[in-house]
Amino acid sequence: MSIPKKHLWKSGGADKKGRDRVASYIDRPGEMAGSVLWVCYWKAVGHPNSDVVPSGDQLRSAEHYKNSQNVIANIDVLNRSATSALKFFAPDSYKGHTKLIDTIHSNPQYKWAEAMAVNDHCVLSRRGISFNRQTPQHTDPLVPPGEWTLISSVGQHTVGGDFVLPTLGVVIPFLPPTHIWTRGGEAEHYIRPFSGGQRISITHFTHSTVWDHFGIPFPWSTPYDDSKHRLMELIEQMKARATADGKDKETSHIARADLEKKKEERKRKQSFQGSRSNPLM
Repeated sequence: MSIPKKHLWKSGGADKKGRDRVASYIDRPGEMAGSVLWVCYWKAVGHPNSDVVPSGDQLRSAEHYKNSQNVIANIDVLNRSATSALKFFAPDSYKGHTKLIDTIHSNPQYKWAEAMAVNDHCVLSRRGISFNRQTPQHTDPLVPPGEWTLISSVGQHTVGGDFVLPTLGVVIPFLPPTHIWTRGGEAEHYIRPFSGGQRISITHFTHSTVWDHFGIPFPWSTPYDDSKHRLMELIEQMKARATADGKDKETSHIARADLEKKKEERKRKQSFQGSRSNPLM
């Protein structure tokens, strides 16, 4: 992931929970530490009269813009997967996001947003990429109630970095490549210490500020039990597909072996018939 080190920042901490404090980033020799925040529809907190704009990390310079577009294209598979998963297990949320995007893009005042999003195939418009960030315990107060956030571990660290939901008593191993859907606005979470290489995390999420700005009520996401059922159904489908693929490969292997065996038998028969017809042999 080619993000220049000079493009990263370490926030001093406007977050009341302190999760963005400088100490949250672990500096180690040969590794990067800091974050970039790429948001097509940025709405500043505490500025009700301000308009929606792209995040500065994307447009601070021509180099920033070029780099952000290249990386977004490089993680296109992840972006598309996030959209497909949300559509499957949280359809109400997905429909809400598509309505928000359609509302913005259909407004002539925001044609720039449509142009910027041409290579971005994810309905979750906010994306943060963090290097060596050990996030303290917190919730995400600006994430709408019931909304899902995707957190992906894509770095090289080999030890620790577990994702912890202390209220639920849940600890999830979070070595790369691992992807976790969570309701960050409701369940407190944090990252345990890590080592053994560069930690990189990518977060796909949304904030209520942009929904409020356009007067679109955020739809309560699909109930958890229904989402869980849909997710388990998806997992079973993936397992069945993998099993079928394995059987297909096994069948194909057997078929190839059987074909080779028949070829050898034909060669032997031809050789035997040739030896009988040739008196010199």
